[in-house]
Amino acid sequence: MTRDSGAQDIMRYSFLVAFANDDTLCEDELGMITRLALRDGIIDDQERDVLRNIFARAQTQNLTPDVRDEIRQFRDKYNI
Repeated sequence: MTRDSGAQDIMRYSFLVAFANDDTLCEDELGMITRLALRDGIIDDQERDVLRNIFARAQTQNLTPDVRDEIRQFRDKYNI
């Protein structure tokens, strides 16, 4: 991973906090992940790959409708 990419921070957060006790994302966890991804104002390819894996891992049946919508909108907006 490149030095400027936030991919490693996103990955660390997702496994140490978001997925530590379940395989889903709550609104606060998703918010933190997206803030980490957008910290420098862009989403690079490494961040995009990490986000794609995180979103695929989140069990969609356990997501609230709002979180599911936010993920869909984020994916569409940033081509993830």
